[in-house]
Amino acid sequence: MDFGRYPYIFGNELQDVAERTKIMNAFMKQLRDDIPADKKINVRILIPTDSRAINYGLDYITWVKNGYIDRLITSDQSYESFSSFDEFVKLCADNKCEYYLGIVSDVAGHDLTKEEEALMKQGLLKPSNIKTNLYTSEFILRGYEGYAKGADGIFVFNGICTEKDDFVDPMFQYLNNKTEAMKWYEFEYPSYSAFYLTEAATAVPEEISGFTPEKPAVSNVPDNTKNINPIWWIAGAAGIIIITLTAILISKKKTGKTGKSK
Repeated sequence: MDFGRYPYIFGNELQDVAERTKIMNAFMKQLRDDIPADKKINVRILIPTDSRAINYGLDYITWVKNGYIDRLITSDQSYESFSSFDEFVKLCADNKCEYYLGIVSDVAGHDLTKEEEALMKQGLLKPSNIKTNLYTSEFILRGYEGYAKGADGIFVFNGICTEKDDFVDPMFQYLNNKTEAMKWYEFEYPSYSAFYLTEAATAVPEEISGFTPEKPAVSNVPDNTKNINPIWWIAGAAGIIIITLTAILISKKKTGKTGKSK
């Protein structure tokens, strides 16, 4: 039951949250009673906070505690926020309910309209705010985090399936297997991370070519050289040179006098 994509159960006629949750709790209980025991009820709700789902009348905490559902899936709706999910792991573990961490494939931007696609093909529109998705490694890294913190599985929303074919990175299958995800993090991720950081440090993509570096932090130690006029630096250097030459000439004169007296 996907209450993440379609959380709107009630219209404007019923605004009271308590009434919404009462109706939905009764519905979920009846559903549990009617569904055969060997059939699992999976429910996806929106996070990052419980109030986000409950405001729609989706009191998933009651559903988990009363055994109305067998699997709870949490995720964002539009963009992945990488928010904490510890409370959901604990809730499900304490009540013998499976917990799946949801990962949204999108992190920014929007899908191109037909008009935008046409203009881009003609070179009349520069790409901007185009939808940005997670890379394979980012999917697996988030999946690893889920497994490491107690999730029973991973759910990908609005993105790539994990079936192996010519269009999907085979590494996506790691999301289906806790052991593979843990092995990837231990053995493959360190080398990938080192390579990626090296490449990122030397590459200058078009998207960041005009990027202005962050200004260095202001030190608490006063900089006494900040307002010094460059002319003073030149005068000081010239003075040192003159003093040095004078000392050399005096030294030569003394040496000459000493030689004549002999």
